[in-house]
Amino acid sequence: MGVLRWLVHLFFKPSTEAKASVLNGNHSLGEVAKGLQEGKYKRIVCLAGAGISVNAGIPDFRSKAGMYALAQQWDLPDPWAVFSLDFFLQRPEPFYWLLQQYFPKEFRPTLTHSFFHLLDRKGLLLRVYTQNVDCLELLGGLDSDRLIQVHGKLCDAHCVGCHKQMPIAQVQTEVMQNGTPRCDQCQGLVKPDVVFFGEDIPMKFVRQAIVDLPRCDLLLCMGSSFQVTPFANLIEKVDDLVPRVLFNKDSAGTLEDPGPLAASGQAFRFHSPDNYRDVFAQGDCDEQILALCRQLGWEQELRGLHEQCSGVLNAATLQRLQDGQTGVVSGT
Repeated sequence: MGVLRWLVHLFFKPSTEAKASVLNGNHSLGEVAKGLQEGKYKRIVCLAGAGISVNAGIPDFRSKAGMYALAQQWDLPDPWAVFSLDFFLQRPEPFYWLLQQYFPKEFRPTLTHSFFHLLDRKGLLLRVYTQNVDCLELLGGLDSDRLIQVHGKLCDAHCVGCHKQMPIAQVQTEVMQNGTPRCDQCQGLVKPDVVFFGEDIPMKFVRQAIVDLPRCDLLLCMGSSFQVTPFANLIEKVDDLVPRVLFNKDSAGTLEDPGPLAASGQAFRFHSPDNYRDVFAQGDCDEQILALCRQLGWEQELRGLHEQCSGVLNAATLQRLQDGQTGVVSGT
C-alpha cells in the first residue's frame, strides 16, 4: 500500500487538507511522539551520519577537531583526497594514518545506537541507513538485516586489486606498525571495505532503498550534514505525506544550505512558511533522542538496553564481525 501511495503522489501532489493532517500544524517532537503513541508510524526509516558516533568518542571529521582536519597535515591537495581511490593508490599513507586513530581505541555504542535496537524490538523499524563505517549499530544490538552501511564498513578488508578478503586483525597489526598492508596473493594494496570516491556504493543499498523509502511512514534523520550523495538524496524519496525529523546540532539539508539538496523541492523546509511535515530537533543527538523517548515513556527501556550493551569497537570485535560471529552484544 505504501508503494502505491508513493506512486500516486509522484504524479498528483497532496491536497492542502492532506498536508495539514500530517503534523496538525505542530512541527514538534511532541507531535511525532503523539503519532507514535497512536500507532500511526510502523515502518520507520532512520538515516544516520557521523554525529551519532561523536559521543562514543569517534571524532566527527566535519568538525575542526575531527579526523578530517588532522589529515590535512599530510599536505593533501584537498581534505577529500584521503578518501579518493586514485589518491590512495598513489599515496596510501594518509589513509593508513587515519586508521591508526580508530584501531587502538575502544569505542562503545551511544544511546542513539541503542535507540535503533529499541525501535526494532518494538517492531517499528524498517531500516537504518548509515554513513558510518564504525559498525557501532551492530555493537549496539541492531540486527544486521536492519542495517544498510552505505559507505562500507571497517570490519572487513579486501585487496583493491584482486579483491581477496584479508583478515582485518592482520590489516590492523600492519597499520599500527606503520606498515603498508598488501595482499598475499597479488601484492596489491589492502584496505578496509570503506567506500572511496571512485568506488561503487554497495548494490544492497541501491536495491533496498528502492523498496524501503516508498514504504516508510516516518523518517528519522540524525547526525548528518547531508552533503554527500546519494545518501543525502534519500530524504527526497519518501512520500510527500511522511513526516521527516532531523536530530542535529545544526540545520542541514534545507533549501537555504549550500549542498546537493539546495536546488531540490524536497529539501527540508524547517523555516519555510509552507512547511507541513519537517521537524528540527536541534541539539546533541543523544539528548534529543532521550527527549523523544521521555515523551513516549521509553526512557528507562532505552537506558536499560544501553546498559546491557557489552559491545566495544576494538580489534577483537572487528575480527568477530568479519568472521560473522554473533554474541557481540549481550541482553539481546
